[in-house]
Amino acid sequence: MIPFVMGDTNIENVTDTLNIQEDSTIASHLQKFMMTREYPKTFCPSEVARALTKSELEEMSFSDWREAMEPVRSLAQIWRDRNQIEVLQKGIVVDNDTKIKELHGPIRLRRVLTMQVI
Repeated sequence: MIPFVMGDTNIENVTDTLNIQEDSTIASHLQKFMMTREYPKTFCPSEVARALTKSELEEMSFSDWREAMEPVRSLAQIWRDRNQIEVLQKGIVVDNDTKIKELHGPIRLRRVLTMQVI
């Protein structure tokens, strides 16, 4: 499997823990939020789930955006493990040893700050 990196055009290869339809659709929306929110701006996983269209939800057999929350959070965990996003709670970056599924309460996501060499 080819790992997903921002800008990867082979978005179907994001992960094998979600089904392929969830993978590509959710990854596409997650990437849009990452690309449009400059560091240090954050977004909520529910914003990604709510951005799914009715037809996209139906294709994944979800009746509403709430059913997409677990796949969104699962994909966020994978990207976090690859150091592509940060997870915050109460404005503080959560330790990488703590998994998203272990967190209680709202979380926010943001792209990782990258240094540019001039």
